[in-house]
Amino acid sequence: MTALWRHSKTTRRFVYVCSLVFAAIVLVPPVLIVGKVQFAALLWAFAVAMGYARLFPYYLRWRTKKDKRTLSIDPLRISTQIGRRSADVPWKKVRSVSVTDEHVFIQRSNLNAFTIPRGAFSDDKQRAEFIRLCEQYFAAAKKSA
Repeated sequence: MTALWRHSKTTRRFVYVCSLVFAAIVLVPPVLIVGKVQFAALLWAFAVAMGYARLFPYYLRWRTKKDKRTLSIDPLRISTQIGRRSADVPWKKVRSVSVTDEHVFIQRSNLNAFTIPRGAFSDDKQRAEFIRLCEQYFAAAKKSA
């Protein structure tokens, strides 16, 4: 399981809602054809919903970029670089900044996230300063929005 999956209620809620939507999509054709919900269709919809909810964390792990990433922050944006690819994310597009003992999560509005492990910092003082600045920049962006 990914750390984001374990930590983020928003991500889990999104997956559960999608699971229900997929289950509903599976149920619609039999209801339209037969006019009622059949037990077999209900079982199939349940299996689709459970399968999606169980497999999504593995999709997150597969999709996670494993290459070395450089991440920097300033009052306006988060800048990231992987190899020759780079991107900037304005703080106003950040949904949340969350901290656990082992990770700092910067989750974007589109549910993508930066997961920064404790080992990315040279010491606890540097990590604490990074967290303080993230929270400060995020709060300032929320106020100005």
